[in-house]
Amino acid sequence: MTLGGLLTAAATGTAPIPATSVVRLWAAVADDRARMNLGGLSDLATCNVTLDTDDEYAIATVSSVLRYLIDTSEGADGVQAILRLCTTPACQNQAIGRGSLTRVCEKDLDTLVPGILPNAADDDITPDAQERAAAVLRHVRLNAWEQEIAEQARDLAGERRVLNHLRARAVHA
Repeated sequence: MTLGGLLTAAATGTAPIPATSVVRLWAAVADDRARMNLGGLSDLATCNVTLDTDDEYAIATVSSVLRYLIDTSEGADGVQAILRLCTTPACQNQAIGRGSLTRVCEKDLDTLVPGILPNAADDDITPDAQERAAAVLRHVRLNAWEQEIAEQARDLAGERRVLNHLRARAVHA
């Protein structure tokens, strides 16, 4: 099924998950596509979606790349209603961040990205090259995570300023 087909099914009441969950999934995929620079990912409406559902949760895999845990229970709301899962195959843990470098869980911070080693011929790779490459990648991912946290803090500070401004205007009104 495609994401667009899932949205259409939600509108007609025939989707395997609630309509609010489908909308949250659409928004999460759109956000991740932009944040992770996944321009190669097809148009949102044509992205393939695989759903594994049970009574309260669904695991959605979008275009075999992005994975989400969706709380489909009654009253599911807010940030915890949809969680981004680690992109490491078969891992069911929550991702630490939302960027391409931080879309792994804490356990998989050292998982090597293809191409990080010097070459494919393995002729000049020393025995500890993979360990060094994993350590470098972990450092890069932690720095990216720190930048994401700082960006979120700046966003929240801006929202707090707007909130305080609106409160001040409401007091004087």
